[in-house]
Amino acid sequence: MKITIRKAQTQDIPAIVKMNEILNEVGCSTFEHMKESLENNRNEVVLIAFFNDIAIGFICGQLHFSICYSDGVLCEVSELFVHEDYRRMGVATKLIEQLENEFEKYNTIEIFLQTGRKNIKAQKFYEKNDYAVRERIVYLKNRDSN
Repeated sequence: MKITIRKAQTQDIPAIVKMNEILNEVGCSTFEHMKESLENNRNEVVLIAFFNDIAIGFICGQLHFSICYSDGVLCEVSELFVHEDYRRMGVATKLIEQLENEFEKYNTIEIFLQTGRKNIKAQKFYEKNDYAVRERIVYLKNRDSN
């Protein structure tokens, strides 16, 4: 099995759009938005996984630079997706390892991520990859709420 992972490029966007629609929802993003982000967002790392020439997964990471941390950068795994037909083959582990390697270029202080409370499979995966649950309270504000 030949799995390759590399930084996403403009020609990968149609495949990422399709996978993102499975992960999130149809209409969540557009080709134009992804193109703009890939070309101009220097705070995001997007990697894509291929089996032969078939796009089978992707991962997005955010770099959170802050004046409060002079000794490095806080990093976030914001999205991780592997197509159902290619799960349990080590693809997600390869994606997260390569993203962590990219983060190290920025002197990473901490890598954080969020997953659903009921998403036990994801929780086990992250724990297997040395992520630990840390008790935090997350507040969200909907842009429509007052």
